[in-house]
Amino acid sequence: MCVKHSIRNLQVKFLTYALGGADDYFGKDPTISHRRLHNEKGLRVEHFYAVVGHLQATLRELGVAEVSW
Repeated sequence: MCVKHSIRNLQVKFLTYALGGADDYFGKDPTISHRRLHNEKGLRVEHFYAVVGHLQATLRELGVAEVSW
C-alpha cells in the first residue's frame, strides 16, 4: 500500500473513532507523530482548532446533524 493510502486509512480510522465510531485506530499518538511539525514547522494547537473548524463547517454544509454529548 502506498503512503498516500496508508495515511488516508489512518485518518479515516482516527476520525471514525473521534466521532464516536469503532475504536480500531491504532496509529501513533498524534503528539508523537506530529512532533517534527511542531518543532520544525511551528505547528500549534490553534492550527488544530482551525482544521477542526473547517471540518465542522464541511459537516454542516453537507447537512450532517450535530450531536450534543
